[in-house]
Amino acid sequence: MNETLRLEITFESVNDSLNVVARINDDDYCEIDMLGLVLDRSGNGFIDVGEEDHPYMLFAGNVTCYHDVLLRKDGIIECTVQIPPQDSVYHTCTFTEGLGYTFKIHIPKKEFSHVKANMVYVFFLDVDELKGYPWSPWVSIMIEGWR
Repeated sequence: MNETLRLEITFESVNDSLNVVARINDDDYCEIDMLGLVLDRSGNGFIDVGEEDHPYMLFAGNVTCYHDVLLRKDGIIECTVQIPPQDSVYHTCTFTEGLGYTFKIHIPKKEFSHVKANMVYVFFLDVDELKGYPWSPWVSIMIEGWR
């Protein structure tokens, strides 16, 4: 909004899940806008390029890709197969006019039981329906100390 992206993200460990709430001030809804998260799921102490850490692709339309998701060298998270996204067991996303998106994410702790690195890669893709991917704007950040 107003050419400035604002992303507020919180992490909370609750019982058997990691709960993440991400608020993004996007000015328009598009079901394929996407929030991506990459944790050190391989347990090697790094956020890896490729499929090693099994990135999460969480779309505004409350679907996700479960297979063949990778973090590219240029920082983009993508799915390498043409399988339609399926209903997400990880998140719900709502859009409020004037405020933007709220992603509520619940990841079972067993999915990152080998995590060593205390960092997470966060990616947001804002698909401009007139231009389409790959010309859509995207931003990313590496966050340390999320636990």
